[in-house]
Amino acid sequence: MRLRNLLFNVMGLCLLLSVVASAQAPLRNVKLSARGQALEARSGVPVSGVVLYEPESERGWSNELDDVGANARCNQDAIGNRQNETCGAASPINTNNVLSGSNDYRNGDASGGFYRTTNGGTSWSDALVTRGPAGVFEAAGDPVTAVDNNGKMFAAYIAFDRSTEDNGIYVQTSIDSGTTWAAPVGVVTHTGGGAADFEDKPYAACDYSTGSPFLNNYYITWTKFTTTYAAPIYFSRSTNGGTSFTTPIQISTSNNCQFSCPTVGPNGEVYACWFDFSSSNIKFDKSTNGGVNWGTDITVSSFNDNFPTNPCGTFRTPAYPVIGCDISSGPRRGYLYVAWADSRNGNPDIFYSRSINGGTSWSAAARVDNDATGRWQWWQWLSVHPTTGDVGVSWLDRR
Repeated sequence: MRLRNLLFNVMGLCLLLSVVASAQAPLRNVKLSARGQALEARSGVPVSGVVLYEPESERGWSNELDDVGANARCNQDAIGNRQNETCGAASPINTNNVLSGSNDYRNGDASGGFYRTTNGGTSWSDALVTRGPAGVFEAAGDPVTAVDNNGKMFAAYIAFDRSTEDNGIYVQTSIDSGTTWAAPVGVVTHTGGGAADFEDKPYAACDYSTGSPFLNNYYITWTKFTTTYAAPIYFSRSTNGGTSFTTPIQISTSNNCQFSCPTVGPNGEVYACWFDFSSSNIKFDKSTNGGVNWGTDITVSSFNDNFPTNPCGTFRTPAYPVIGCDISSGPRRGYLYVAWADSRNGNPDIFYSRSINGGTSWSAAARVDNDATGRWQWWQWLSVHPTTGDVGVSWLDRR
């Protein structure tokens, strides 16, 4: 039972590997979008793949995964277009209920695709395929899933146009394990066709620590590509189950950031980490009052994302940090962990650092994988079991 629960808690890892393996073939019949290229050129920061690439019209080749158990297909369409950039979250009150998501190209251009299981991943059904408010946006993607301590599911995504600068981040919720969904709620939106900031690459977390004064708060972080060529990390929260969101605030000191990731501590602390491309450091910040105020950015580690030429083809290989916290009652309660892919040894390996004092200081970067062949390890994820404190790290491995 202990192993089973850990696997459900890292369901996002299993889904990530299952879908990324098929999605990361050499890109065929894919064009770069003018808007995505412009965002990267003016900021110097990577933009989401769903924004950078035009709709993908052909599924690439793939190899079978070396895993245990039978693979289960999450999306249920039979069209054959891509699903990629996966995520997943299990309900803390019933780990059989899991919500996963992907960029879903079944309708031509991308949508936010979300899929549900109520039997621990044995079988799946489509839950939600959306581009936000009906008829407003041309595409959507960067799906993010989370589940609170009441079992309410949260599906977040970016929605955007390719022909105008209209875009936004939206969240939809379900109180019946993904069967029905509330209308999209905007976290931050830009419509009207004029010049606009671009809101990119959100990630989210729910506070489900039973002793927290902020139990069931929902937190979301993302990168804001501004019209003045900056790329800081922004934050918003919902204290009413996704009905409304606070005015977004900047939490990064640097304006050259991407790939933020939040998590929540045992007493309701809100933590976030991200890549600061101006210093090539992983940065960390925290709030101890439910996200109202934030502290000073702290360096976790340097990072090297200068990956060599990929032996598998021309697909993108961005690195990113992932953070998790031990909210158990065990001896490592409150410990923080960050994992990322790093090319400091000449090829991508998985590294991690931990903090035992709430993020004030961090251990030296330590390598996780034991590959001695010089092959690639990347596309990692990390999860911490909420009752045992066990840490799970998973990645795509070229061995």
